[in-house]
Amino acid sequence: MLREALMNDGSYAVGAPSAVKAGAYYYLAYRWRNGDEARGQWLELARSRDGLREWEVLARFDKSDYGYLSFEQPCIVKGSGDFLYCADTGQGWGVYPVEVGSWRRSSSPASP
Repeated sequence: MLREALMNDGSYAVGAPSAVKAGAYYYLAYRWRNGDEARGQWLELARSRDGLREWEVLARFDKSDYGYLSFEQPCIVKGSGDFLYCADTGQGWGVYPVEVGSWRRSSSPASP
């Protein structure tokens, strides 16, 4: 198992994955649901050389840092290094882009 939910409870889960192989690495983006109060708490981006073991977390985004109510499905765009994610802003749902490399330099995962 790559990631295990923080608690063994139906309201805790790690999922909604997106994966791609680029160069020497496999990349995986996924969402953490940490109970009903912390639904869509974090998005993580990780990489592995074989796509099965030794995943290195490259970035973790916390919804509270951006004023979101929830993160949802991330999607890595094959061939670009960019990824997209969904978020509940409290004013509705939106899809947001993150350009290649910008998640390492930015305090925000994306601009609306």
